[in-house]
Amino acid sequence: MPTILIKNGLIYDGSGCEPLKADILVRGERIASIGNFGKRRADKTIDAQGAIVAPGFIDINSECDHSFGIFLEPYQENHIKQGVTTVIGGNRGISLAPVSRAALDFMRNWLGSFPVNVNWHSVKDFLRVLQKRGLGVNFGTVVGSATIRQSVVGDRNRDLTDNEIELCKNILSRSLDDGAFGFSDSGGEHFYETAVFAKIAAAKNRVYAANFKNIGEQILDSV
Repeated sequence: MPTILIKNGLIYDGSGCEPLKADILVRGERIASIGNFGKRRADKTIDAQGAIVAPGFIDINSECDHSFGIFLEPYQENHIKQGVTTVIGGNRGISLAPVSRAALDFMRNWLGSFPVNVNWHSVKDFLRVLQKRGLGVNFGTVVGSATIRQSVVGDRNRDLTDNEIELCKNILSRSLDDGAFGFSDSGGEHFYETAVFAKIAAAKNRVYAANFKNIGEQILDSV
């Protein structure tokens, strides 16, 4: 199993403790040990003198999937250079899955011509496509409430009927089972639907990612 030795770095481990100047021995894909390893040899040695060593950062509010950026720039170099190794898409109520005909029409109005072939329907299909493509970052997604709505009522911005809400609940529940981490909204006025969706997410121990319209002095009103 290949080994990497990162020497002389200032380690911030994310726990909030004071940084530690030490060496890190990586074996395979895991950190094997942290300490002072002197002249220990490894397959690859990195001198991190004067640099900070930290766990990869997580961008939970990424828009790298919007405009199909995750496909157009699969390595996500802009994230990697900032130390971000995990991104979560599907924010602001819009996700690339699940996809229906109505959701495709909505995405086309939003994005214009598609730069990639949309050959998936469910969240499970979507994640499988990304896995086969290969990415430079870890990627996860929440499901956009607007994307779910589009699958049921298209562009009509009105309250959902009871039957329509049941359809949306089924889509959300299936998407969460397929691997979505929760759902997001666009900060609209469909509060009842948000509450219904939040109960489903909570029952499956998943998150609700809110999109705030006011983030300055009106942040409390926005919440």
